[in-house]
Amino acid sequence: MTHPRHTADGEPRIAVARFVASALQLRDPAPMDAKRLHQLFLLNLCLQVFDGVATYQGLQHHWGEGNPILVSWMPYLGAGGTLLLFKAKACGFLVLLRRLAGEPLVYEAFVVLATVYTFFSFIPWLTRIISLLQA
Repeated sequence: MTHPRHTADGEPRIAVARFVASALQLRDPAPMDAKRLHQLFLLNLCLQVFDGVATYQGLQHHWGEGNPILVSWMPYLGAGGTLLLFKAKACGFLVLLRRLAGEPLVYEAFVVLATVYTFFSFIPWLTRIISLLQA
């Protein structure tokens, strides 16, 4: 008996191989893709700036920082210095990623980063800020 994903002679099915090859096909970004990539780059920069400012303001209101790496550096550099250092590093990483625009998975990396920062930074900080307005 043969494996269901293999033909009788043991080779992978041609249709599956073609589908995977077309899904992983590498290409240069089209002008619209380049514009969208730049928009994602700017969105990620804005999310980094928002996260830094919101974290600094949150620390001024005696809210805790959730990132244990930042917490461990704050006694040495202070809240402002630590946030500035780590946000500058993150923005530098985004610039390097933007320079790799023609490489595979750059677009997807920007989408994943924006999604993570939206759900784990932007939305939580925004709900805390809104809770201050309702109080």
